[in-house]
Parts: sequence; structure tokens; C-alpha cells
Amino acid sequence: FCLKTSDATILWQKQIAEEADVRLPGWGISASPLVFEDILLVNLGESGVAIDKHRGDLLGSSPDRDCGYATPVLIPNSDPATAIFASGRAFIGVDIRSGQPLWSERWLTSFNCNAADPIVYDGKMFLSSGYNRGAALFDLTDGQPKLIWKTKEMKNQIHTSILFDGHLYGIDGDMESGARLKCMDWVTGNVVWSVDDLRPGGLSIAGGKLLLLTEDGELIVAPASPKGFLPAGQMDVLQDKSWTAPVFSGGRIFCRSVGGEVVCLDCRE
Repeated sequence: FCLKTSDATILWQKQIAEEADVRLPGWGISASPLVFEDILLVNLGESGVAIDKHRGDLLGSSPDRDCGYATPVLIPNSDPATAIFASGRAFIGVDIRSGQPLWSERWLTSFNCNAADPIVYDGKMFLSSGYNRGAALFDLTDGQPKLIWKTKEMKNQIHTSILFDGHLYGIDGDMESGARLKCMDWVTGNVVWSVDDLRPGGLSIAGGKLLLLTEDGELIVAPASPKGFLPAGQMDVLQDKSWTAPVFSGGRIFCRSVGGEVVCLDCRE
């Protein structure tokens, strides 16, 4: 749907998978669309679908193979302008204007599930997936991914890690079997610290602080620091299973359970 922001009038609507003649992934679409200039990019098909954002016209599609669940990510200052798409079996760099794949990094997981978004920073690309896949950092400066390091120590099944002040903070492991909260060095891939008994459900960073929502609905606030996980405050906020990242906005923290319950916490002084 394309909606008018002032009053939610529908400007156009389209069933993109049907028009592009590509399959839907097994767990449904979870990727956000990406807007680049006048082009709307959607992670469908092997390497994405392009739509005219003004009219909804189909501009281009890709082969009918499993897509992943991650949101397309733009490579800043790339020439040609390039977005990274997660398919079920690879991460693919695509020329946005032509729709042509420029490179493909093979990335296999159980159930063809690549759900965490790539992180692109300083000419490098971080990839991570769950189901015992692990993570890797690549150099993109020559236009093709070149491996810098790889590890099994950060397996992002659902949530993308967060890069903050030279360190990655992320949820490692499959949620159903009990995941861990970890801090990892961006340059080396070495684990700086790990907390194994929290059962993290969602993670974000605001104002230099980690906002961790546990699977059991406890919200924990701690400095985002390589010195360790040192909680400054915590409270039970939800009663149902919670796998959604907390959202900080306007001095408030919003938390949501998988059942749809939402709580708002006022952090203003």
C-alpha cells in the first residue's frame, strides 16, 4: 500500500508477488521496503522486486526462487547504486537502476532462513544468520565481497546485531533453544563478553544504553560498553513471550509481546 501521510488515503495498492510472479517465503514477508530515489525495493524473488513508488508500476523482478526475510540494505556512495538482498541461499548485491545482480555471496542455512539485515559500515559488510550458520565480515571496497573474518560466535536468527562504537551487540543463537547476549569486536570478530542466562528476546540501543527485552518480558537497561553487561535498571513489563526489539521515541520506551500486547514506559524526568 502507498498511503497519503496526512489522512491515510490509499494512493495505490498492489499484490506484488502475484504481479511479479514470484513465490512468498514460508513464514511470510517480514522485510521492510526500501525507497531509493523514485524506486521502491521489496525483498521478493531471488534478488528483489522494483516498483515505481509514485504509481506502483512494476519496474523489474528477479527469478522465482526463495527470498530471505531481511530488509534490503543500501551500500552508501556505491557506483552503480547497489542494494544488498537476502535470498534463501545467498546475499546478493544488485544494481538498483538496472536490476542486475553484481555479486552473490553464498550463505546457506536450515530452512533457507536469512532474516537478520546486513550491516554496512566503512566499506565493510557484516552478515549473520541463525541455525548454526554464524557470522562473517567482508571488505566491499573493490566492489566484490572479500572475507576478512568469520565466526560461529554470533548467530543472529531473527534480530540484526547493532554496531555501536566499534563493537557489535547482538543476540546469538536460536530463540527456542535459549539465546545469549554478546558483545563482539567489529575489527577482529573476537567475543568481548557474553551473558548466557538472560534468554534475550529483543535488543536496541538508545543514548548509549542497551535496551534489552527478555523473552519473559523483563526490560533491562545497561550501558552499551565492552567492559561488560552491567544493568542500571530493570522491571517486568510484559507477561507474554516477547521477541520484539524495544523502541525508544520521545522519551518513552515501547515494548511489545508476540501476542500483541504493547506497553509504554515514560523515561522523561
